[in-house]
Amino acid sequence: MLLAFVFASCHQDVSVDPFPFEGRLVVESYAVRGGDYIMVRVDKTRDPIYKYSPDRPVIPDASVRIIANGTTYLLRKVPYSYHFGSQYYLYTRGMALDSLRLSVDCQSAHAESECSVPPDLTIRRVGLSGNVNSAGLYTSFTLSVDADFPAGDSYYLAFIMKVPVPTPAYPYPLSPVRVATGYFRQTSGALTANFEFEGIQGKFASCRAYATKSGIYQIVFSRIEKKYYDFAIAMMVQYGELDSIIPTETTDIPTDMRGAYGIFTGISSDTLRVTLP
Repeated sequence: MLLAFVFASCHQDVSVDPFPFEGRLVVESYAVRGGDYIMVRVDKTRDPIYKYSPDRPVIPDASVRIIANGTTYLLRKVPYSYHFGSQYYLYTRGMALDSLRLSVDCQSAHAESECSVPPDLTIRRVGLSGNVNSAGLYTSFTLSVDADFPAGDSYYLAFIMKVPVPTPAYPYPLSPVRVATGYFRQTSGALTANFEFEGIQGKFASCRAYATKSGIYQIVFSRIEKKYYDFAIAMMVQYGELDSIIPTETTDIPTDMRGAYGIFTGISSDTLRVTLP
């Protein structure tokens, strides 16, 4: 009887996770020529499969440094709340961006990587056209770019943004609204290249009402590194950000960070506007 009492008094329910998961550091960093800044996002994985899920936990106390030409710069934290993670920034006006090294330390973890910002691409002219549905809204775009593209493979990112028109009720300038995003590979030198947007990106579905046939469109055209192109395409496949893609759990998203998931990459951007009748 006493033995039964001892066993009964020591009984305790314990919940055991059959698949324990400890988050790993995630660092996404972009050095932008033309924007004159470096931005770094630092957080932690929440899910062992969807490592880059948007709800991953924030790391608010990282030490983030950029080393350029032997000089070390400590990045500052963005002073306001960002809905997609901790952000650290460095203004780079006047800095040489040909060879950069990123170093991140936080919570006993260390991560680092290198990148080189692509040289400027001089754009002379852009043209925009596309398919319009019965409601007068674009369902796809063709972007024509007149520039001296380098020989061999080169990689590009384009944002198509509609510039809203002020109204009598709100007569103030409004920020452009992104309605489409595309990543492209150019395989040979040319004067003009056409970039086909197969569909308006799904994550911007709520902005489709802005993609009207007429008006002012702002084009942000960027030359990017191959590693960013590979990273971005894999991200879009895994998270189904294109209308024609179904999310998958098997996509291998490449990383160039040592000690973390993520990427440190350079972007060279130019912004132009076109008016459609």
